[in-house]
Amino acid sequence: MKTDGYGKFSIDGKHFYSSSPEWAGREVTVRIGAHTVEPLLPSGEPITIHLRLFGKQRTDSVDVRTTLSRLLQNPGAWRNSQLRKAIPDLLREELDKLERTELKETLATMEQLSGRYGFDTALQAMEEATKLGRLTSANSIVLAARLASFEPEESPSVDLSVYDRMLEPVGGVKP
Repeated sequence: MKTDGYGKFSIDGKHFYSSSPEWAGREVTVRIGAHTVEPLLPSGEPITIHLRLFGKQRTDSVDVRTTLSRLLQNPGAWRNSQLRKAIPDLLREELDKLERTELKETLATMEQLSGRYGFDTALQAMEEATKLGRLTSANSIVLAARLASFEPEESPSVDLSVYDRMLEPVGGVKP
């Protein structure tokens, strides 16, 4: 299928899906399944995977992760990007405050973490770093590694009744 200037292609003339900005204006092979639509790299690997959309109205499915590399080339497009709209409010506000150079470095960290740990883990780590007041590359990398490696454990239910019994008065006399 032929993509438009943004790397999007259309199925049935009304359902639009993103591939990646690098594929803008080019032909891409698309695997269409009952539930998914996958634009493919020449190697056969999916660029992204979309849920297949149906209906008579126009629909647009964009995978914001694919816009990261384009934003690295032009961080000035940050304010109007789909990625900006898709990230948590706290992280968006922090990125909005950054100068162009710092924004580019932070987006590069996001891309690096997305490639290594997945997009959701990268966002979660960067949001945690923001909550700590230190959105730096080093903090984000450490937090992403921790999030990807260690599942937070639920605290087991602790029975404290043994301590309650120790505090009961002896011989029925209360202190």
